[in-house]
Amino acid sequence: KLAFFTVMTLAQSEKNRVQAKESRLRKKCLSVTLEDTLEVLKEENSKMKLLLHKKIGSVTTTKLLQHQQHDLQNSFIQALKHPENCILDGETANFLQHLRKKLLTTNPSLLGAHDASPS
Repeated sequence: KLAFFTVMTLAQSEKNRVQAKESRLRKKCLSVTLEDTLEVLKEENSKMKLLLHKKIGSVTTTKLLQHQQHDLQNSFIQALKHPENCILDGETANFLQHLRKKLLTTNPSLLGAHDASPS
């Protein structure tokens, strides 16, 4: 009986190890994908800001973007927190929150005009 239990325990340990490794790989893949997407969106955002500056002027563009960014950020965060909109499991949500904090720490310019600190 003891040998059978040991074999089953080892099998379960191996299964857990494999699942943990797969989970880490999925998380890494998600992180890389998000980083790539972020770079593409930053480039697109820069181009759009430049176009706005040309069309409506720098001061107006800056005010408009600051106000819009604050409103969008607040409504997006509130929507994600609502139980009906739970599209992320807790682990993924925590990972994304950690990634956001890390990003804002390395690039504070991403903070909105009304943000005091990363949340």
